[in-house]
This record gives sequence, structure tokens and C-alpha cells, in this order.
Amino acid sequence: MNFYVGVTDHDWFRFLRERQPDEVNFGFPSSKVGFAALQPGEPFLFKLHSPYNAIAGGGFFVRYSALPLFLAWVAFGQKNGAPDYATCHKHIKPYSEQGPHALQNGLLLRADLHLLFDRGLLTITDDYRVEVSQRIKETYNNGKEYYRFHGERLIEEVLPEHPAERPSAEYLSWHQNSVFR
Repeated sequence: MNFYVGVTDHDWFRFLRERQPDEVNFGFPSSKVGFAALQPGEPFLFKLHSPYNAIAGGGFFVRYSALPLFLAWVAFGQKNGAPDYATCHKHIKPYSEQGPHALQNGLLLRADLHLLFDRGLLTITDDYRVEVSQRIKETYNNGKEYYRFHGERLIEEVLPEHPAERPSAEYLSWHQNSVFR
């Protein structure tokens, strides 16, 4: 029997633990071939990243489906690990830095990836590729879970269908130059 350890952040786990859902949606930011690590019924464990570094829970894998993020919200709601869709959709350039409340200044990522994004340890390029900072390894002596995404393009299902609604190069460039290290 196989098992898989998915790394996530404490806020995502705590939010779901408080609600005791019958199922959860654990999203991946990029995938060309889907998720083939497990067969239905095999254990899927949740490991909290630093500073916790511990298996905090788990469940049994049911299936992988590539869904647009808005559809994942419709299908799973709070089982995505957030109180509402707006909470999932984070600013690229924060409002406190004069970033607007606009779709083009938003990015929908898994909670732990947003934390890395906010701390400048991960960024998204103008052509929607993931870049992971070497600082993760240098600072935390860790990062294998995240380095596998380096250079991968966000899947089309993650990005809004209409190009005018996608994250703008202006805000992505701001993040690359002002936050990412």
C-alpha cells in the first residue's frame, strides 16, 4: 500500500480541523499529468511545514480532478480550507502598498503557497511559471515539496478563462522585483 504526504500550512489545517468536514479539497498549483501518486482508498497524510514539521492528520484519497478554482470553490466551499472565495483570492500587490481590489491583482493559490508568496520565497512570472527561492533551503533546510514546482506553468484550470481577468504582468512584476528574493 502507498501513502502520500502533502505539505500544507497550519492555518489551512486549523481551519478545517475546527469544522471537522467529511472531505477536503487539497489543491496543487500545477500539474501536467494530474495526480497519480495514489490509488483510491490509499492514505493521504497532511504535514505542517516549518516551524511545526509534523504529520497533523490525514484521510483516504478518493480522486484527482483538474478544476478551475472558481469551480472548486463551488464544489467544495469551505472544504477548500478558507471561509470564503475572497479569502482564497489573495492580492499580489497588497492593498497597503496601493494594490487595487481587482481580479488582475489577485492570485488563487493553496494556503501554504500563498504564505511563501507573501514572504517572497515563491513568485509567479509574467508567463505564469512558478519560481521558488533558494532561501527556502538556506533558511529552513527544507523545500523539496516546493522545488518540484519550480519552472512549472500554472495549469489553465487555475487561471481565469478570459485573459483580461488573469493576474496582470504589472502586479506580477511588482512582486518579482519588490518581494521575491
